Amino acid sequence: MGERRDDGASKWIWPLVILAGMLAVGWAVVEYGFPAVGYETPGAATEPTGEPVTADTAIHPGMRLQVQSQGSWYVGRVVSVNDDGTVEIHYESWDSRYDEDVPRDRLRVSDDL
Repeated sequence: MGERRDDGASKWIWPLVILAGMLAVGWAVVEYGFPAVGYETPGAATEPTGEPVTADTAIHPGMRLQVQSQGSWYVGRVVSVNDDGTVEIHYESWDSRYDEDVPRDRLRVSDDL
């Protein structure tokens, strides 16, 4: 009574659980681009420098700018200037799925780039 029968399968349960967790984390890194521990985030935030972009500022495709996104500043490259005055930006070191149309008041021109 109360004696546990060990059929050998129980010693494989925890290693399989740990392996499944590791595979799930690996999938998330590939799918969502989470940086591995100890590596710098691609396109890390910078301090804003330079002059704000106005309606009169000349902007052309390929130009590097500082771009404000979610409260931080990043280096981006102009993909195109849209008819409505917004600027399509590709964030350097980021996947193109993060490209976005940005109003000029979120852009800065800097000679340091």
